[in-house]
Amino acid sequence: MSGIERDNLRIKQTSEVFTKTQRVQVTLDRLERDYPDMFTDETLTFIDNCCGDGQFLSEVVIRKIGQSNCTLEKALSTTYGVEL
Repeated sequence: MSGIERDNLRIKQTSEVFTKTQRVQVTLDRLERDYPDMFTDETLTFIDNCCGDGQFLSEVVIRKIGQSNCTLEKALSTTYGVEL
């Protein structure tokens, strides 16, 4: 999702660290192995407590829609993110 390249100076100055899309997908694949209903049950809630640019949140919504056939509105209503 995020095509923005962060240079080392900016990372050092702002402490911003962004998770690459491939890492997000691998992490969610692993979680799904442990919790098979994670994306097929449209009522389950997902929260990312340090969501940054929303990499995990975006992928969760995409998977919820694709695997549970819920609407975008339903997927968004059960997906939360917080960033300080």
